[in-house]
Parts: sequence; structure tokens; C-alpha cells
Amino acid sequence: MKTTASIISTVIIAAVTTFNANAANVTIVDGNQLFTDIGGDIDTSGYSAVGGFAGDASNQGQVLDLLSTRRSSATNTVSVADIYDMLVQGGLSSTGALVLGFSANESGNNNSVSITQLDIELERADGRSQFFTLGQDSITITDFNSGNSTAEAQLQLDLGFDFLQEYTSTSNRDLIIQAQLSGNTGGQDRLFLSSAFTANPLITPSFQQQSAVPLPASSWLFISALAGLVCHKRRIT
Repeated sequence: MKTTASIISTVIIAAVTTFNANAANVTIVDGNQLFTDIGGDIDTSGYSAVGGFAGDASNQGQVLDLLSTRRSSATNTVSVADIYDMLVQGGLSSTGALVLGFSANESGNNNSVSITQLDIELERADGRSQFFTLGQDSITITDFNSGNSTAEAQLQLDLGFDFLQEYTSTSNRDLIIQAQLSGNTGGQDRLFLSSAFTANPLITPSFQQQSAVPLPASSWLFISALAGLVCHKRRIT
């Protein structure tokens, strides 16, 4: 449900990112690398973590394709309800992050593809939109897995809220994604959301579901003393 306001917001984001003078390139060459705080600008969140992936397709759990393209530019809209269903089917009941997988599919398994733009708009339940961007940063991914079924890289979005508490399987909100790639001369390069990646994020999300806070020992002592006093009074009476 892309609105005129959200289209205008996306254009504004593209303009704001031009003010980021500290552009950096992250290069993933194996499954053991981890980088934090990639992209973003003054008004828009970046990617809290970007890392390699050393497993195979069986370690990705349920997946939902966000983009699959040979072109240098691609845009797609995915229903939040579909994301919700996929995560629940993958066994999640709570998450403060979404973790994407990217699979390069370049000839010879020794070439690379660069993501030079990755803008994501997530429509919130209350009608607002939350934005994520690479800004002027970029990510270069070496194609070290055959085909495009297994990710070479993971990209983590810190949401700041519990996705599975905010949305349901009937939510009428969307995730809109726009990407620019370079060096993609081979097959279909693929960006997808993974339930297993999301269940095991690269770093701990800023938001975590709050559990009951245990009472300090002094409080328990006070309660025990009060209970003892009540019992003693009853004996006397």
C-alpha cells in the first residue's frame, strides 16, 4: 500500500544520503566476517550488522524472496502479512530484528557483485513508515557459493520493536525495497528474508522482549518479615 507520502519520503531519503561524506565499502569474502553500523544518515537507520554466512541452504530455515534480479536496478513490494506468516512458520514468536540473506550468482563462482543502494521502507501498523538505507556505503559480496540458493552475506535490520507483536497474518502493510547493483553480469542475484537468520541475529537487537524483573533480595526479606509478623499476630490473638 504505497502512498504518495511514502514515495515523497523515499525521494527525500535519496537526497539526504548525498550529504554522507564518509562513504565506506564492506567486502564479504568468506563466511566468518562481521561488520557493524553500515549505512544510515541523519534521519534514516542503517544496517546494524553485515556479515558472511558459512552454512548452506538447509541452515536458512524458511525464506521469503524480496528481490531476484539480473538488472542493475530493482524495486519490489512485499506484504508484511507474508513476512509475518513466514517467520511464524519458521518457529519465531518474537523478534526485534529482520535478517536478510544475499546470494550472488556470478559466473565462475569467483566474481563479485556490489550493492551500492539498498533502501527499505517498512510501513508501521499506525501508518508511519520506518526507513533503512546504505546511504553512500556499499557492500561487495564475493560469489563463493554455487547458484543462488545459499546466501554469502547476511544483513540485519534493527527494528526497535517486536515485529510479531505489532503485525498479524492479516496486516495490510508493506515492505518496499529498492536496490542498485553493480558487477552483476551472471545469473539472478537474490535477496531474501530468512527465519533462521532472524532467529539467530548477527548481533543482539536493540529491542528485546522484556521479561518479568525479579525482585531484589532486600524486597524478599521485607516480604518474609511482614508475613512472619502477620503470623505472629494471629497466634497472639
